[in-house]
Amino acid sequence: MKRLIVLFTVIFLIQCDKKPTENNVSAKHKNNQTNTENTIPELIDYHEFKADSIKNISLQGFDTFTTHQLNQYKIVTGYYEPVDGKIVHPDTEKDNGRRLLVLDQQNKIIFKSIGFGDIYLFEPHFFRNEINDKIIIVFQIAYEYFMGGEAFLIDGNDIKYLGNMDIESKEMELPMTKILKIKEANQKIKFTFEADSLLLEPGSKDIFIKNNGTKYVYENSKFNFYK
Repeated sequence: MKRLIVLFTVIFLIQCDKKPTENNVSAKHKNNQTNTENTIPELIDYHEFKADSIKNISLQGFDTFTTHQLNQYKIVTGYYEPVDGKIVHPDTEKDNGRRLLVLDQQNKIIFKSIGFGDIYLFEPHFFRNEINDKIIIVFQIAYEYFMGGEAFLIDGNDIKYLGNMDIESKEMELPMTKILKIKEANQKIKFTFEADSLLLEPGSKDIFIKNNGTKYVYENSKFNFYK
């Protein structure tokens, strides 16, 4: 009987010793979760940067204008050359002109944008943040005048076209990309503009508006405009 009492006493003491340890582990786990959550800012800023220019990119039938190295990708702009003045594959009557190609390290095309027509300027501007490594490319487009931009997102191995921003600064000599600010919060990427007034549908309707929170928002795979 005495042996049983001693045995139960030992078991009880062992269990008592375990509980504080388990509580400490649990508390540490909660603290680690809290610290991790606190390191993720509510608002993520994107900053423009210069991607490295590269040379010696040759693609059959494709006339290149700009070539950049971006991590493991090569960012190429240009157009497929017509043959005898006629559109050839992969161009079509509705899909031709300046476009973006993304190449892998072996110069294989892994992404090809739609064609944006016979525009004079298709200039890439690169933006990234220091939190989730997403990169946004905004192409400033123009004929004789600036006429908005085309936005793309690179998120790891995922490359996608976001949409067109049919908007410009009211100053004819100041391109949209010079007043553009990009921020991310709550799984939304917001494109705003640092200007008092803006020009909508430049080159076609030329609608001047006051900038009362005018923005484009990418959310749930949709690119929406709010004015």
